Amino acid sequence: MIDLVESTEAITKQTPEAFHPKEVAAREILTRRLEAPPTLDALARRTGMNHVKLNRGFKELYGTTVFGLLRELRLDKAKELLLSGEMNVTETSYSVGYSSLSYFSRIFKDHHGLSPGDCVKRYSKV
Repeated sequence: MIDLVESTEAITKQTPEAFHPKEVAAREILTRRLEAPPTLDALARRTGMNHVKLNRGFKELYGTTVFGLLRELRLDKAKELLLSGEMNVTETSYSVGYSSLSYFSRIFKDHHGLSPGDCVKRYSKV
């Protein structure tokens, strides 16, 4: 009986990522390939899952779909690049995989609460 209790306690102490190693691997792939990510089917095949299970696992682990997370990763990386002064808005947009500057600006504002240009102006003068 003690072994069962110890096993249960050990399982409950594990992080959620421990139960989703394939989803974690998929996130790493997306993180490395922000500019040109694989398709959902290719990502699923690469991690040994089908796309439905992969999306379901992402929702459970990260609270969003595969491409919802990809969007968040891209926009967070874009903010980092803008604030570093390495690139201007257009270069940043392309570097994180957006070919439409107007679309990039709109979703950046939706995600961060201000436009890419305003973000640079507000935080680069600090």
